[in-house]
Amino acid sequence: MDESKRINWIYTDEGEKMIAEIFKNNTMSDNFETEWFPAKLDPVSNMGKIGIASSLQLTWKDVTGTLDGIIEVYASNDASLKSLGKTISVNTTTNEADSEMFLFIGYFSYFKIKFIKNGISGGKMTAIIDYV
Repeated sequence: MDESKRINWIYTDEGEKMIAEIFKNNTMSDNFETEWFPAKLDPVSNMGKIGIASSLQLTWKDVTGTLDGIIEVYASNDASLKSLGKTISVNTTTNEADSEMFLFIGYFSYFKIKFIKNGISGGKMTAIIDYV
């Protein structure tokens, strides 16, 4: 999943609010796991952007096959050890009308997303994070 290795900034409002795509319309026909993404932006490595992750939104659509996929969201303080923060069942063909939203409360340094397809044969997933 090469496209997820960089954050695609989709909205910036004079440095006050930033929304970034972690991945967009990523195929759900294969298992995948993102790299670690920063919960706190370092201006040196993020094009001068500073912020703290406040929420993560996950959507999927056009899911085919047996609807039994799993999304896992992990948090870490060092991008080595990880803690499972949330497990989501993908048991609908779409969740665009009522997407999964996570509010980040607490202090951790990194997060990642893992998708386990099980019987899912296709579909598209998008992950968007809001930094404040």
